[in-house]
Amino acid sequence: MKQANVLLGTWWGRALYYLLTGTAIAVIALINGYPLVYSDSGTYIMNAFTLAQIEDRPIGYGLIIHAITWKATLWTVVLFKAP
Repeated sequence: MKQANVLLGTWWGRALYYLLTGTAIAVIALINGYPLVYSDSGTYIMNAFTLAQIEDRPIGYGLIIHAITWKATLWTVVLFKAP
């Protein structure tokens, strides 16, 4: 247990930790071949590309998707959320 704390106490240990955990989180989408979506994902994606406010959804997540996808691919959202 103490050795794990020593490893995460260094800058390269933290960088390695974030790299490995980010990869582990993103591997499901990579195996699937497409970013994972939920029942309300389409609403947020539409909100991101049209920038239209939807009554029952906050616009914040749509703005984040809009900023990091560049209206090109949802893979940047996977990479953004992984670490």
